[in-house]
Amino acid sequence: MGEEPLLKTALILDDDLGFVFWLGHMLDESQFSAVPARSVSDAALLMLQLDLTVELLIINPALSGGLEFIAASHRQHKEIRVIAILTDPQQVLSIPGVDAAHPKPVTFDDDALAGWMNCIERVLAGHHIESSTPN
Repeated sequence: MGEEPLLKTALILDDDLGFVFWLGHMLDESQFSAVPARSVSDAALLMLQLDLTVELLIINPALSGGLEFIAASHRQHKEIRVIAILTDPQQVLSIPGVDAAHPKPVTFDDDALAGWMNCIERVLAGHHIESSTPN
């Protein structure tokens, strides 16, 4: 028997729990270990308590301490990939350390899932994306 592939850990940081759990469920089904957090302090505590090595950070940069958390995550984990959650699809971000930005969906449907998965796959493949918009 071969070894089971190691799951990648994704930390999802947003105060919209419906979105966090929707995205987390999708990631859990896609060979990720998704860890939800509502605030920067919750995320930092989870990382410390669980000794998490996070490969993918999906964060709403508008949260209090969000920009600092992105910078600190890069200092701790040089290879971490970061996707910013956009609350406005027209928003344009230029944040150091953010590999991509993707809008939070209005409806949690198959098209929204496909858009998020495409963005995540491209970021993990090493492609820097200025911003993603739904088709």
